[in-house]
Amino acid sequence: MKPAMASATLADIKTHTRRIVAGCENAKWEAGPCFIRDPGTHWNIGGKAVQCPYGGKGDQLWVRESYFEFGHWEPVEGVKTKCGRQKWRFVADSKEVFYKPVRAKHPVCRPKDNPGVPAIYKRLARFMPRALSRITLEITEIRIERLNDISADDCRAEGHPKSDRPFTKEAHDDAARDWYMDLWESINGPGSWAKNPLVWIIVFRRIAA
Repeated sequence: MKPAMASATLADIKTHTRRIVAGCENAKWEAGPCFIRDPGTHWNIGGKAVQCPYGGKGDQLWVRESYFEFGHWEPVEGVKTKCGRQKWRFVADSKEVFYKPVRAKHPVCRPKDNPGVPAIYKRLARFMPRALSRITLEITEIRIERLNDISADDCRAEGHPKSDRPFTKEAHDDAARDWYMDLWESINGPGSWAKNPLVWIIVFRRIAA
């Protein structure tokens, strides 16, 4: 999760997430009771049985997010990258983990000049091990719909920050949808909203990590 989404999840503002139904983006889909096999885990999409890869009701997910650690870099002896370069690994020099920046800037990658010098590094979300995850979610529902069919209430459940501005309900709804459209394109690229793919709607609640 991006930092803002992790914060919204911790504040119990974000309770939904959407993911593209891979391989079925343009398949024919009619909303309704199209379950086959196990209700809630398999869907009939274009005549094909599709299982949600993220689990089903009652399953747990753990969240990866960017974090910060104090440590240094060491070469992995005898191991090369796919490009034939020396493989390096990050070694933590402290058990302390930060989920927010402790200063303005942090190095993200291994410094070429002094890789062995300890420093606070920003670690990308994909490198987060399960032991450092602070957010565990329980799936309470799985649905499918076209991306553009998202309601304003669901946009809020995706993490749209609350606003106290004296707008009409319609204006608040429009702001929530515009916010989610921008969020989707920031993750999936320009023009991805207009493609209107089928998406998994994963509804969850936060539980003790």
